[in-house]
Amino acid sequence: FELIVTGHSLGGGCTCLLNLLLHHDTRMRRRRFRCFSFASPPVFAPAPSSLVAATTASGTNVFDKECLTCVSFINQYDAIPFLSGDSVRHQMAMIVAVDKAMTNPLQRANVLLG
Repeated sequence: FELIVTGHSLGGGCTCLLNLLLHHDTRMRRRRFRCFSFASPPVFAPAPSSLVAATTASGTNVFDKECLTCVSFINQYDAIPFLSGDSVRHQMAMIVAVDKAMTNPLQRANVLLG
């Protein structure tokens, strides 16, 4: 049988991680599975190929195989798939700076809302 896992937003991130776990589960080696993720946040960073020594029988990097079985759909205007710890810290610093610089609530709202 083929197993298809899917998820949206935080569930999409869990789906991507589940895809990685399934590839490393010895009980699932003979199973085919695919992953479809919708609007998932970034959940992992690929390791450089020089650090990943495991290969399949065909000589393909195992991590490459994992990535090929996971399809992620994102909307270019959705903030969640592009979030990172650094981008959240940067955004909060900008909000605090605007808050400190402007004392007039109407002016502050105009800057924050664009």
